[in-house]
Amino acid sequence: MQTRDWLLSVIIPLYNSERYIIPCLNSLFTQIDDDIQVIIIDDGSTDLSAQRVKDFLSGYPSASVEFIQQANQG
Repeated sequence: MQTRDWLLSVIIPLYNSERYIIPCLNSLFTQIDDDIQVIIIDDGSTDLSAQRVKDFLSGYPSASVEFIQQANQG
């Protein structure tokens, strides 16, 4: 696997934000280009936040996005 040098990495913390995550991602994805990496970290959401992210990202298969899901870390 080849590593890539990114111009910018955007980290989005996610916890029970199903109401806000899609507007956030829409805003971000209208402004980014190939030199930007997006990292979304779901800290154990108990609502539909993670599913909303997965559904959104299915429309952007070539985007430089890493979606990390983990148990709540507090």
